[in-house]
Amino acid sequence: MKHLKLKSRFIIIVLVLTILNVLNVHAQNKNVSGTVLDNSGQPVIGASIVVVGQSKLGTVTDIDGKFSIAIPATSKKIEVSYIGMVSQVIEAKAGTPMKIIMKDNLKDLDEVVVIGYGVVKKRDLTGSMTSIKSEDIVATPTTNALESLQGKVAGLDMTKSSGQTGSGLSFSIRGNRSLNASNTPLIIVDGIPYGTDIDINPNIIESMEILKDASSTAIYGSRGANGVILITTKKGTQGKTKVTYNGYYSTNSVAAYPERMNLQEWANFKREAYKADGQWASEADDAKIFGSAYDAVKSNQDVDWVDLLMKDGSQTSHSISISNGSEKTSFNLAFEYMKEQGLVKLDNLSRYNTTLGISHKVTKDFKLNFNMVYTFQNQNIRRDPLNRAIYESPYGDVYNEDGSINPLPFNDGQTVSPIAEEAAGVYKNNRRTSHLVGNIGANWNIIKNLTLTSTFGLDRKDIRNGHFADQYTHDGAGDYSVADATNETEMNWSWENTLNYNFKIDKHDFSVMAGNALYQNEAETYTGSGHDIISPSMLFYNLGALQNSQKISSNYIKTTMASFFGRINYKFNEKYLLTLTFREDGSSVLASKHKWGFFPSAAFAWRMKEEKFLKDVEWLYNLKLRLSYGISGNSAVSAYQTQGGLGKTMYSFINNGVEGGAYGYYPALTPNTALGWEKTATTNLGIDFGFLNNRISGSIDLYYQNTYDLLMQKKVPTSTGYSISWDNIGKTENKGVEIVLNTANIVNKDFKWNTDLTFTLNREKIKELADGSDRDISNGWFVGHPIKTHYGLKKLGIWQLNETEEAAKYGEKPGRIKIYDKNKDFKIDNDNDRVILGSEVPDFVMGMNNTFRYKDFDLRVFMYWRQGQTLHAEAAGYGSFRNQGDPGLKFNYWTEDNPTNDFPRPEKSFSSSDPRLESLGYVDGSYLKIKEITLGYSLPKTWISKINASKVRVYCSLKNFFTFSHFDNYDPERGGSLSYPMTKQAVFGLNVEF
Repeated sequence: MKHLKLKSRFIIIVLVLTILNVLNVHAQNKNVSGTVLDNSGQPVIGASIVVVGQSKLGTVTDIDGKFSIAIPATSKKIEVSYIGMVSQVIEAKAGTPMKIIMKDNLKDLDEVVVIGYGVVKKRDLTGSMTSIKSEDIVATPTTNALESLQGKVAGLDMTKSSGQTGSGLSFSIRGNRSLNASNTPLIIVDGIPYGTDIDINPNIIESMEILKDASSTAIYGSRGANGVILITTKKGTQGKTKVTYNGYYSTNSVAAYPERMNLQEWANFKREAYKADGQWASEADDAKIFGSAYDAVKSNQDVDWVDLLMKDGSQTSHSISISNGSEKTSFNLAFEYMKEQGLVKLDNLSRYNTTLGISHKVTKDFKLNFNMVYTFQNQNIRRDPLNRAIYESPYGDVYNEDGSINPLPFNDGQTVSPIAEEAAGVYKNNRRTSHLVGNIGANWNIIKNLTLTSTFGLDRKDIRNGHFADQYTHDGAGDYSVADATNETEMNWSWENTLNYNFKIDKHDFSVMAGNALYQNEAETYTGSGHDIISPSMLFYNLGALQNSQKISSNYIKTTMASFFGRINYKFNEKYLLTLTFREDGSSVLASKHKWGFFPSAAFAWRMKEEKFLKDVEWLYNLKLRLSYGISGNSAVSAYQTQGGLGKTMYSFINNGVEGGAYGYYPALTPNTALGWEKTATTNLGIDFGFLNNRISGSIDLYYQNTYDLLMQKKVPTSTGYSISWDNIGKTENKGVEIVLNTANIVNKDFKWNTDLTFTLNREKIKELADGSDRDISNGWFVGHPIKTHYGLKKLGIWQLNETEEAAKYGEKPGRIKIYDKNKDFKIDNDNDRVILGSEVPDFVMGMNNTFRYKDFDLRVFMYWRQGQTLHAEAAGYGSFRNQGDPGLKFNYWTEDNPTNDFPRPEKSFSSSDPRLESLGYVDGSYLKIKEITLGYSLPKTWISKINASKVRVYCSLKNFFTFSHFDNYDPERGGSLSYPMTKQAVFGLNVEF
């Protein structure tokens, strides 16, 4: 009985203690709940809720924007954050559910941007740079991610090279400075130099930072002389698994193309040409001038070869990514398939891309990172069929009786059809590229604020080009079949190590970085070619079956570079910022005693807004003044240039009365044991501003670049046994203005309107050439003018009937081109009358992007303006006069009944090589484009929650549909050529996030 009582008491005590413990636990915690909404009142899905001071204690909002979390009773605040919105720290109220309204982040100054070997807050930048985020990169569907930068980065001049599938981009940052060396910016993907051919999936890019002044680029030394583009791919984040799909389909058609002469217009042109020479008087002379074409003209057998070639193309892309992360490990995995069909047959491209990024914390202080991008491209290429089709006679027997393509349609037995390659099995030009880029790195926090980072990167590209053309194709020219194949392997690796130490003493903040790097580039090439393969079915896969002109060749190039670099960032009292940078590079391509170059820079910034006299000015959100100066280098010449080189030639001989020949070599390039670094000194003055809570923000930069000791080829007296030599000679200059303006014009619950504007003005000129000369006509270089300058005879108009006597003084007659007589000697010649006609460098470039949002609809209108460039344009018609036997384009030419000043009278005896004809092609290439119009609709979240999606957006875009220029039927962005014209696209796309 006694034991039972003791046992009962023990049970009661345990129960009481348990109840008290439960009550105590509940007393130590409180429940906080609420709803997170955006400006328009829509729920914010996936917003992060974290207890201030306890980062491991948190949650995320659900599909309705709601959250609920138990937090310690002693915790007073929670932090609410979401990408693209301003984070909020608010009081944690238990009991009544809270309603939290998130505001859009209007380019907040605490935004972190990537710089060389690190990151920094936007407010602490001292250099000149532009950051483009993921949403702007994928806003316009592109095959090349760099195309999304056009018109959005002040200082970047970019045009698309052509409408061919896989076509590249022509671009420079702050103008051209080198004459013979490369002017291409350095592009780095996740810390690895990537080259200029960007083939990665645009959807996996988190941001692109464009570094422009010496303070930003000097940390990359010689590699950053022409500016730097840093590409950072997306990484996994802690939280729920996120799945994203982006896909689109587009129909592509030619943007603009000049009209061609039909058969009767072609016949009239030829009649006028022969009439001018007294060889045609009436249609009775047609048989004499048309020859084998007479029957076609008589029966009006009209054929438009361009129309037969050009069809509508298409483009499709599917990209899916999966990301997730825990406290220790995060990953992002993405796949892409892209296919593009060009405007002509046998011009197409397929691309497959895989991206993987993994980060893993081994210990609290040690983390491993791995990034990999693999791309496989399969491209079929057709060699410039339009350039033939334009100038072929507009008649012919296109097809045989059985419907097959007639390879010789002109009854002359030798001219090959412009569409001959489209016959089955007669042509293949295939390029396959396998490109693997990856790195593995480690971050070790040795002690507090001291971090060691080591990264090894690898870039391997394997390229196979195979080409076969049967006898009756353009390449075979009716003589023989040709076949060739090339295998190239490029292997580049880099190893970079940096040590970062951050510390603070009172109001003094320091960030110190030191590092070293090693780079090696190797390239091997093997080529075989020949004529008359035994069977066309072998294509280029069995070069041993070639029967004639067999050739083999190979090449190997290896270059290395070693670097030491460092940077000190100093900040005093959040107002005054100082950045000091140095880098020393050693390059194997330069002479033995001149391989090393030292490249320092310094930058100062003053955050004027933080001064007492401005801090309380409510309408002023930001005001910062920047000043930088630095020197960068360029060693971008081919390997082994300092060692000289040999040229290959054919030597003939007579042996015992028998004439023969053999290949031999001669000294072509003079060795230069003093070839050193090309250097550029850059001064930059900039101001960053923000008004009215940053609803108006932007920057203005003024810069001056002086490039000296240019890496340039110069001619040497042939008496030395050589013809050219590399040397450090000459100077160039670039100076300009860059303006960026961002405005939030209207911001309310249902409607938003934002405008982003960029303006670039660059003045580029050559200051000094070899031997003190003021010009190098063979290269088109002139002191005081841009590098890409047009020099030729200047057309004033066409000699008219009332100018017969004046024309006779020049040996001319009405209907011919009137040329500016520079030296007034009544003679027109290349030696004395050529003048500077303009430059390919524009006077200015401007881009403006307007974004409108109304409830769930979004509209984007992007305009691009390139003003003041001069083109030598085949599209201007001079090509037709150079081919007067078979003119192609339709244009307004002079006759006695049509005394125009546009184009001269056709003359059969007028030489197609006459320099006066070149004057017809120099035209103003300025243009304004509405580059893109995109309308999108995001499905309401109440609808898509049923499939557990956080975002579903459908959109359509019109790309490159509207161009305003001096051309009626040509897109001047193409640069003047008529081959592979620019395309316009109608795009239909879908974005989904789970």
